Amino acid sequence: VTNGAGCADTACIDYSEVGINELSDNSWGVYPNPNDGSFTLMVEAGTGELAELKVTDALGRVVDLRKLEIKGGRHDFFITNSSFATGIYFIQLRTEDGVGLKRMLVR
Repeated sequence: VTNGAGCADTACIDYSEVGINELSDNSWGVYPNPNDGSFTLMVEAGTGELAELKVTDALGRVVDLRKLEIKGGRHDFFITNSSFATGIYFIQLRTEDGVGLKRMLVR
């Protein structure tokens, strides 16, 4: 048996890739890091799209969730939240291009 991928065997298995695309590190960022609970989210987008920003604490609890409208080019969003206590947080950015995750320290 031979398939279109050139696999020749008696037990070929066809597969297709599935998964989540990761955003490149240079297309978005969080600064300053560490910070005092206020930070800037920088997003570089080729075209207009919707995005979701989710901030979770070290225990996985969602402490901030926002919908963002991103137009083409670079955008800086100032984020502040009085519920950010000292500790480690995870910033997840989900766009039409994929998902990115960064760690942030609040002191």
